[in-house]
Amino acid sequence: MNQVRKAQERSEKCQKEMEAARQRYTRALLDLDSSNGKYQEDMVDVFDRTQTFERRRLEFLKSILLELHSSLDYSQNQALVYTLSLVANVKHNELIIDIESCTRMHSFNVILCVS
Repeated sequence: MNQVRKAQERSEKCQKEMEAARQRYTRALLDLDSSNGKYQEDMVDVFDRTQTFERRRLEFLKSILLELHSSLDYSQNQALVYTLSLVANVKHNELIIDIESCTRMHSFNVILCVS
């Protein structure tokens, strides 16, 4: 009889622990749900700032390459001729289109739609 009572007590104790764990889990889920909107806003803000930095970085690189191109004397060094195609590519590169394409493919909103 003593063993049955101990088993029942252990069972009741486990049931209480299980219920307490379930309540903690439910509270944790509610906390996550309540902060999800703020997290999404923050991630969109970080992504937008990163895209702005990337645009500035690409614009700077393009301007430096074009300055370098204008200062080179191609008539004195034929080895520099290959840079003409690079310059043509840089001139025709559409930075805004590239960044917008990256945004469409990798932005936080796209990740939310997939999830």
